[in-house]
Amino acid sequence: MPRKAGNPICATSLPPCPRRSSRIRAQQQTKPLEASGKVTRNIAPLQDAMRHVHITENVPGRKRKLRSTQENQKDEPPAKKPTPPPSPPNIARTRAVAHRLELRKPGKRTVRFEDGDLEPISAPPSPFEVARSVTVEYLASRSAELDIPEGDIRKLACPKEAEPGMAPTRREGRKGLYLQYPPIFILAYSYSILNIFHHLQSRGQAVYGDIPLTLAALRRRLAAELGLGEGTGFVEHHAQKRTIYIMIVSCSDRPETLPFPEARIRKFQEVLGVKALPAIVPLRRPKPTPSHSPTNIARTRAAAHRSELRKSGKRTVRFEDGDLEPLSAPPTPLEVARSVTVEYLASRSAKLSIPDGDIRELACSKEAEPGMAPRRREGRKGLYLRYPPVFVLAYPYSVFNIFKHLQSRGQAVHGDIPLTLAAFRQRLLSELGLDEGTGFAEHHVGQRTIYIMIVSCSDRPKTLPFPEARIRKFQEVLGVEELPKILPLRRSNIPL
Repeated sequence: MPRKAGNPICATSLPPCPRRSSRIRAQQQTKPLEASGKVTRNIAPLQDAMRHVHITENVPGRKRKLRSTQENQKDEPPAKKPTPPPSPPNIARTRAVAHRLELRKPGKRTVRFEDGDLEPISAPPSPFEVARSVTVEYLASRSAELDIPEGDIRKLACPKEAEPGMAPTRREGRKGLYLQYPPIFILAYSYSILNIFHHLQSRGQAVYGDIPLTLAALRRRLAAELGLGEGTGFVEHHAQKRTIYIMIVSCSDRPETLPFPEARIRKFQEVLGVKALPAIVPLRRPKPTPSHSPTNIARTRAAAHRSELRKSGKRTVRFEDGDLEPLSAPPTPLEVARSVTVEYLASRSAKLSIPDGDIRELACSKEAEPGMAPRRREGRKGLYLRYPPVFVLAYPYSVFNIFKHLQSRGQAVHGDIPLTLAAFRQRLLSELGLDEGTGFAEHHVGQRTIYIMIVSCSDRPKTLPFPEARIRKFQEVLGVEELPKILPLRRSNIPL
């Protein structure tokens, strides 16, 4: 009985072993076929052809060449003719067509430059690179060659020809008009406040081991001996969590024209206790905060009157072009207090021969009393008396520092802080007449309590009295040798 042909679909796998009956096995044993008459079926071409037919029917649109296993024959595609290289006109035409096709495709726009379109362009140097291009030694040699006069060591050195390049430019932005200051170059000493404190502490110049008091003493010395203050050579810079003091020696619009005042630099080295020369640093000044000018107040009110109601019902104010103009903001009381030094008050008192008076009385000039008087105001909770800020010549110390200082002098009472402070306040009252409302103020900053012991007061820092006998008594009671500080003091309002 002839065998059935295998399934062409499963031709790729091995066929299972056919099942044979005992009858066929017996016939093959009794009547074996001769070798010459044996018939063999070659089904490989048929299976190969059926496999190609099956794949072609299942995958539409996919064409594959038939491979014949007989005599190792292969169907090869006709050879391609070599194409000649494109000519220059064809290259330009091909690029134009490709550019039009790319614009039609949806997606991101890309810019393709042809050969030779890009040329090397040098970027302008940054202010730091410009500052590094000049050395301090070059400035010193240039100053020696030109014989530039040094001038007063308490004044910030700046060449006159550099002033136009440092002047601000009027700009208009989204929030109105403003003044934009160009970057300038300075010759300065820049140190972090922590490094300054550790340096002064190593030299024995720290004040009771307290960082604020030590820095305040350094700033007073800089203002007295070098004239450094806010806007006159002293800049406080904040970088992340660090505070850096920048003490400026000279400034200019270009680094190569920076003055090199040797006497002022030697004074800086003496005050700071260093031997290093200053560094050349670029400095960008902040633009002033915009505020209303008196000439534009009426125009601003008119713009507010023409305000429109939005859909939400809230009334909005629209400013016209030119309504806001940059004006320098009025100085704060702290800035006003820093503009005057204690040495100036001492020299003024010596020139005018102002009498000291009783050391147990708070010194205050009579012409300053009208400026210190309270004013009647009306608020949400009714009438009240509003006191203007006054300026005092005082000694401010925290209670912890006072206790540590008295303990080091052997004046602590049984090592107890409240008992020591109570005895200290009793001595202030008996020898200097200090009490609440008569020269003694208790101020709270965070969790710190500060005692402010006032020597004199006035409505302006320039008119503060300088009673030498009272100051000497303060130094004797407190056990210090330093002079008092000029501070602004704001008194609390009193309801009526």
